[in-house]
Amino acid sequence: MFAGTGVMFPVFTLPAAVYSTRELALPAPDFFLLSTLNHFGAFLFGAALIGIFLSYPRQLVAPRHLLWAPALAMLVWLADSLRLAPDPDWGHRLPIMAEMLLAMALAMVQWRKSRRAPIDRAALRWFMLSTLVGCGLFVFLMVGGGVLGWIPPLAQGYAFGFFLIMYVGLALGLRRHRLFELDEWAWRVLLWVGGALAVFAFDAALILALRLDPAASLGLALLACGWLYFPARQWLWQRIGGRATASMHEITPDLVDIAFTASRREREARWEALLRRLYQPLEIAAVEAGPGHAHLDADGLSLSVPPAGGLRARVLRFPNQGRRLFSPRDVDFIEAVRQLLDHAEAGRDAYEQGASEERRRIARDMHDDVGARLLMLIHRAEGRDGGEADVAGIARAAMRDLRTALTTLDTRPVPLADALADWRAETGERCEAAGVALDWRETGVTTGAVADATLSPRHKATFERALREAVTNALKHAGPRRLAVAFELIGTDATPALRLSVSDDGAAAPPERWREGRGLRGLRARMADIGGQLDLTAAPAGGTHLSLRATLA
Repeated sequence: MFAGTGVMFPVFTLPAAVYSTRELALPAPDFFLLSTLNHFGAFLFGAALIGIFLSYPRQLVAPRHLLWAPALAMLVWLADSLRLAPDPDWGHRLPIMAEMLLAMALAMVQWRKSRRAPIDRAALRWFMLSTLVGCGLFVFLMVGGGVLGWIPPLAQGYAFGFFLIMYVGLALGLRRHRLFELDEWAWRVLLWVGGALAVFAFDAALILALRLDPAASLGLALLACGWLYFPARQWLWQRIGGRATASMHEITPDLVDIAFTASRREREARWEALLRRLYQPLEIAAVEAGPGHAHLDADGLSLSVPPAGGLRARVLRFPNQGRRLFSPRDVDFIEAVRQLLDHAEAGRDAYEQGASEERRRIARDMHDDVGARLLMLIHRAEGRDGGEADVAGIARAAMRDLRTALTTLDTRPVPLADALADWRAETGERCEAAGVALDWRETGVTTGAVADATLSPRHKATFERALREAVTNALKHAGPRRLAVAFELIGTDATPALRLSVSDDGAAAPPERWREGRGLRGLRARMADIGGQLDLTAAPAGGTHLSLRATLA
């Protein structure tokens, strides 16, 4: 519709430029033809203006209904050309004024509908001002003056200058508010015109240089341009247009990988890498509080990407390494990407919920079946004498290991304070039964810090097994009189870490002379799984010192 105003502008100005300065010198048929052509362009210009406000910035009617405006304008033009109207006022002046009034009314409707869309309203304000001022001054000074007689009509040749207000204003609006995405259309038009000029130039060169028949030269020109120009045109468009070439189906696997990546940090990194691949911005920044939907800022210099799939919002600046601006098409695309990532995240949550329910079912079955049988074994072994006590000890250890294994099936974090209390009670009970003094310390672990610190089920099980294995080895092989256990909460608030130290004053051989069994090898493997480390050295005062450290994030 905007292109229609540009096409019709010379259709009604050029004939008027001729007959308005040579009324007496023109033959009557030529004057009538030029006047009819002027009215044709004016009617269709007004119809295109109405179509613009029916479509921008909100689509008020379906695109096919936009044809009604030029169809009715053509009917009025036919009636005017066939002299069916009683006078020129009813023939073309009043209809043109009616078109302008209707365009103004539709502009007011668009203004009302965009009251909650500040970006649309800002662009509409500029567009309304330039269009209605430019066209309105011409219509009301020329048509209104001629119909109502309030003011003397201005010379038509000068009045056409008012339309420059419209096009100069639109040029400034395009630069500031990116009206209609005409930056992209401008390149398309230039490439189309370039193709036409290439055919024309090649055709002329063949005629002048080779003296070919015009039909043959035109065919060769079209063939050559089809082979050479159009592939080059496509390459130029991809280089100049600078749009993201990835389609939705191409990036869907990337979105699924992002949603199902276990680490939050890795998901953030992959999401940022995908945005860089799509838009190649010069700058990209993560923000904590993002908008509810994607939108353009700084007249297209930056694109605000809302939180997606539980990931932080991003602000992208200067796309394609600063070679273009963001457009409303980029906003629509990133909104679709965000919605798809949200759906993938919901699918991941549903998967985790199903897996969690399955873990709970397995844990319940193990507790009810295996646990009940071990408990029966304990009761029967305690009722016997002699070596049966070892059977009870083994069964109790098995029950503890079973409970530890069951905790790893849970997905909820465990407060560090609760874990420390359980470990101290169990270790104290074992040391008391063995006649060994327990020195328990919680260095750097204050009551306030424990209230916020948590352990994942996997971390809890690993530290629990490590403590249990260290105490078992000390009581079984070293024969100590005192056992020292220390827990220390270290690191930062963002990446806290827990250190466990177990020392004894027993008479076991130095650790470097040990031949590690399955227990220590398994403990090293478990610590490696959670990114931790295990150190085993001889204590300065004799005995063995075991140290474990792992981050809790």
